Amino acid sequence: MDWEAIATIVALIGVVVTFVLNMRSNRLTREGLEQDRTLARERMEQDQTVAEATAARSEAAAEVAEEHSSRIVDALEKIATKGVGGGLVAPPARVKWGLQHEQGDRYRLTNEGDLAARSVDVATDETLPLVGFEGDTAEVGSGEALSFIAAPSMATRDRTVTVTWSEEGEGERRRWRNPLPARPRRQ
Repeated sequence: MDWEAIATIVALIGVVVTFVLNMRSNRLTREGLEQDRTLARERMEQDQTVAEATAARSEAAAEVAEEHSSRIVDALEKIATKGVGGGLVAPPARVKWGLQHEQGDRYRLTNEGDLAARSVDVATDETLPLVGFEGDTAEVGSGEALSFIAAPSMATRDRTVTVTWSEEGEGERRRWRNPLPARPRRQ
């Protein structure tokens, strides 16, 4: 065997090794690109979920603000129809709700009005379940309260608590909506 044949064999072995390493490198590059695409797709889906939850919270806040605005307009219209200086007239008896944070994840819904609320239903978005109810929802008298546990998370789309009830002598269901109060900051 002469040196020229040996050099040719070594060169061929070098070409084969380079070809094999190049194919392996291409395969690893394709796998890496596929992983990058998968991660990018997952991040996009997470961003989409967060964006949808944020949009839902914004819409719910807008609905609550609109409802509060209509209450203010109604009150101003009542004041306008009675005129200025028309004397003090006692407001009619009614149910009025207040929602406060109690402790931990427990909240208290109090009837602050002077009428009893009957057949009370407390509801929230499916992403904010309410558990651990205490109190009688059949009738919540003046000054009485219901309490419940609610633990919002980053996945919670809407923090609005909706209360529906009937008042004495009325068949019509009334509705009150308010966002769940924020928990006080820990010190």
